[in-house]
Amino acid sequence: MPRDSHGRSLSSGFAGTARPRLGLALVLASAAVGCVTNPVTQQTDVVFVREADEVRLGNEAAAKVAEEVGIVSDPRLTATVARVGRRVAASAPERSYDYSFEIVDLAPPNAFALPGGHVYVSRGLLALVDSEDELANVLAHEVIHVAARHHAQRQARTAGVGLFALPGLLVGSAIGGRLGQAVIAPFEVAGAGVIASHSRSQEFEADDYGQRLSASAGYDPGALATFLATLERERRLGAEEAREPSWFDSHPSTPRRASEAAKRAQLLPADGVGPAADREAFLQRFDGLLVGDDPAEGVFDGRRFLHPDLDFTIVVPEGWKVSNTRRAVGAIEAGGSAQVVLRQQEKGNDAREAANGFLAETRKHVQMDVARMDAVELNGRIAVHALLVARAPRGDVILDLTWIPHGGFVYLLSGTVAGGYSDVHRATFAAVARSFVPLGSVRRAGIQETRLRLRTVRAGESLADFGRRAGNAWDPERTAVLNGIPENAQLREGQLLKVAIPQPYRPRVQ
Repeated sequence: MPRDSHGRSLSSGFAGTARPRLGLALVLASAAVGCVTNPVTQQTDVVFVREADEVRLGNEAAAKVAEEVGIVSDPRLTATVARVGRRVAASAPERSYDYSFEIVDLAPPNAFALPGGHVYVSRGLLALVDSEDELANVLAHEVIHVAARHHAQRQARTAGVGLFALPGLLVGSAIGGRLGQAVIAPFEVAGAGVIASHSRSQEFEADDYGQRLSASAGYDPGALATFLATLERERRLGAEEAREPSWFDSHPSTPRRASEAAKRAQLLPADGVGPAADREAFLQRFDGLLVGDDPAEGVFDGRRFLHPDLDFTIVVPEGWKVSNTRRAVGAIEAGGSAQVVLRQQEKGNDAREAANGFLAETRKHVQMDVARMDAVELNGRIAVHALLVARAPRGDVILDLTWIPHGGFVYLLSGTVAGGYSDVHRATFAAVARSFVPLGSVRRAGIQETRLRLRTVRAGESLADFGRRAGNAWDPERTAVLNGIPENAQLREGQLLKVAIPQPYRPRVQ
């Protein structure tokens, strides 16, 4: 929610000290449409998008990522990731663009790349990696996705299908304009079709050539296998937890991938460019990293969403899957037939004025009828509720909209249904609207943030003993996973481990 301020061995080409770029020279035909030579594999691929257009789309998607998801602005963290990324990218095929490496403000551990050289890791992934070699292999994997033009290949096969085909997304795309944005706001990055999951063969290709790239940059290619194993352990930890829809679930880790990566690594000795930072020095750079949800963007406590900086709380329907971005917060009914979205529309305190302005602007782009529009009292505020019938190519869409003034802003709560709109839907959306209230001092005081810290093991401590003494919010199993050690590991005196330490949330100065 927005804040109010805004299997193949190493080729002979890698031997020696010259460290030539991966594969042969860039083939000029790679910028064409149709059958082109992949500069990574030197095989013929089919793409339907010119490289220049692919780069343009990647740049547009990068702007959307920054706006919707957010980029971590910590200079120390960003410099560490960029340094490692530039080192591996130096051995990649030359392109007409430079690679950039940034950290997205997301808790789940993952990484992704966009055409045009935009490579991202989440702060959740930084909490999971346990060495510079692991981070280098992750970044090299993503660089290969870009260099091999996997996005364009995938588009040729999928014709632009995004990760989700949720009714709300389809409705929003069909309506377009401000109304469409109000409907799909929390989910539009997921459905954009630009950031899409890769095929199984592309993932294995990125593993293979990514390890070659890492080795050519002087990193241990075996670190990919250890990271994949850790990522799989982390995935199993969360298997029983409720997870929000996420396009970051695009790199599934499997035992087969880890096993094959370990075998390849035996044939790919690092070129000896220079040693990676030792584990302790590497981890020290991530001390203080935010782990888990960021209260500055609001947090969920069960069904209740709390935003300390904007001073409100709201409750979503039972069993609905939730999504929270910098622009909006929302929830989708388990069957995917209905969704509700709350977004900050504009500054001001007059709900009627905000509603009229919204409808006037919407009419310029969408044919619609206002079935009803009434002033309603919501917890001491004068809000406006409206039912709209929007004319869309696939049929009429009924939207249940409520404008709520609060804290110098007017918020728009949008309810949509794929199919018939019933009294049950009306009651559901009304209940969500009624749950919108100021946060209050008691709830605000209970909001915490969790930071990654480094602590040393004392003699004779087990993971459980160590965790209790350190005030670790992670249980022993999660602590073992995040540190890449077995849960029953015998700890050594002086051993450095990552822990998660909760602390009261304090708004950060803008």
